[in-house]
Amino acid sequence: MRRPFAIVVLAALVSLALAAPGIAHARVTTAKPSYDVITERNVVIPMSDGTKLVGDVYRPRPKPGQPAAQRFPCLFEMTPYRKEMRAAEAAGYFPQRGFVYVEVDARGTGGSGGQYDGVFLPQEQRDGYDAIEWLATRYRPCDGHVGMWGGSYSGINQYLIATGPKGRPPHLRTIAPQRAFSDLYRDIVYTGGILTGSFGLTWEAATTGFNAAGADPRTGPDPRLALTALLDHARNDSMVTTYMNAPFDGPLYRNSSVIYRMRKLTLPVFHLEGFYDAFTRGQLQAIGEALRLERRGVVKGPNYAAIGPWNHGDTHFLAHAPYDARIYDWYARWLDGGPRPRWFSEKRITYCEMLAARNGPCRWRQTDSWPPSGTAYRPYYLTAGGGLVTRAQRGRNPVGSWTYNPTAGQGEDGFSKWDNAAAPPQRDADQREDEPKGLTFSTAPLARDLVVRGPITLSLVASTTPLAGADPGLPLEALARSLGQPGALQFFPSYHDTDFVAKLADVAPSGTSTLIQSGFLRASHRLLDPARTKRVGGRVVEPVPYHVRSRLAPPDPGRPYRYEIEIWPTAKRFQKGDRLRIALYSADTANHVTLLKPAVNTAYSGSYLLLPEPRRSP
Repeated sequence: MRRPFAIVVLAALVSLALAAPGIAHARVTTAKPSYDVITERNVVIPMSDGTKLVGDVYRPRPKPGQPAAQRFPCLFEMTPYRKEMRAAEAAGYFPQRGFVYVEVDARGTGGSGGQYDGVFLPQEQRDGYDAIEWLATRYRPCDGHVGMWGGSYSGINQYLIATGPKGRPPHLRTIAPQRAFSDLYRDIVYTGGILTGSFGLTWEAATTGFNAAGADPRTGPDPRLALTALLDHARNDSMVTTYMNAPFDGPLYRNSSVIYRMRKLTLPVFHLEGFYDAFTRGQLQAIGEALRLERRGVVKGPNYAAIGPWNHGDTHFLAHAPYDARIYDWYARWLDGGPRPRWFSEKRITYCEMLAARNGPCRWRQTDSWPPSGTAYRPYYLTAGGGLVTRAQRGRNPVGSWTYNPTAGQGEDGFSKWDNAAAPPQRDADQREDEPKGLTFSTAPLARDLVVRGPITLSLVASTTPLAGADPGLPLEALARSLGQPGALQFFPSYHDTDFVAKLADVAPSGTSTLIQSGFLRASHRLLDPARTKRVGGRVVEPVPYHVRSRLAPPDPGRPYRYEIEIWPTAKRFQKGDRLRIALYSADTANHVTLLKPAVNTAYSGSYLLLPEPRRSP
């Protein structure tokens, strides 16, 4: 049964549901609860510009015989999702085990003053710095050693606060980001240059509305703070148009993206990510870069990571053994001088080689790099008749076409990657309903298991031609400009354009086509940044388009170009007898804003799917 899209997105980003099946690990015994907990509501935390944030504190009660003023290491989280709700993830775990846990409403949300003008802006990063230093130096129960905690929004701002405009907070000792992107533009707002409607239109509006009620009237010792916060929130402009009117990469996005400042990530980091998360691409790139910089001696680290078969809500340290124990070990080590855990002797990344999709069984593997060492990239060529073969095809001949006409209701409306943020199972994971709307290419039934692990590229040679008679010919560009909404031009630009959506699936002998991962690219954004794009043996293995206005390259109708389409990374064992399939479309309606440019799109020989495979079959 299909779920309303708005509910999916709200569940994705506001839900606190933690119940999830465990994975096949031997459970490690962690520290047992041994402290009663004292709760302090609406503690006022002053910022350097005079704004007052509020937080709830959950702290251990000293045991009989211990000093009443005993101090403990401190864990800090900042959220726009109301501290009273978000604290449910950790308040019942860490304080009972000897940590002060502090949950703070971000500026302009909940009971905190100020205005919430956008996600992860430099001001919020400065607020994190100020709050951590206040906790370490002015909040008596905290012993001065601070770590950060949290996932999704709170995982992202861990990366950013640790590398922020004021530098690393001097008392911040470690972070442990869960399900966190590294590139705001490419990971969430404009994947492949295509506006992600679930963020730009739904999440922003929902989050603004979520905080419209203003402050908790119990705020702080001075009830006037509640009124002040409410008035601040009332002045907040909606973010709905902020990002829509910024369709190209630039300072707005780069100032909120840790991938540009990984050299500043100089403290111990424990990363947690899922292959079915909404942020898989960005966090795996951050993990790989952090380990590369550590090997070169640029940063000290250490960096450890776990990557499971989880979706967004399931990518949580406390939901899976042994990571519930390991996160305690981690904080005890770096915040409280605890012993060096035995698992520190293991390789730095533990990842699931998925035997099935979506929280299925795993073969757990370990590596010291991402992509894993010993990875070779093998091309599979698209052929006429829908084949996917390892033998190169000669010439430049059409291998198939598909018609895209959103005015006829033919936008693909099946699987959305934002479904990964809600509870499993994902909506419409079987792709057979959508596949006739596009163009598919499949291998023959596999003669033996095929392991794919790492980033994937579809190197597509394709042309696009306007669909005759389908364009309404309305003066939409002039209308958008007259309304002061130039961002609306990405729905109907003055030039011809098209979107490429690629979906990688595992096809069982029964015919069930299970989505494994997706990739996206707007044709006019095809030009690559050579400084950031990664190649192996002359082939592109991680394409990074410029996504800037000066490098925009609208396609000439009917002319073939090569498009390097980044399909998000995975680690999957395709079983003997299954087939691997790549499907091509020109819309992803459930997740991305639809481009109103009807077209006939054609793929040509010379196109190939580049798969990362182990050099030796494991």
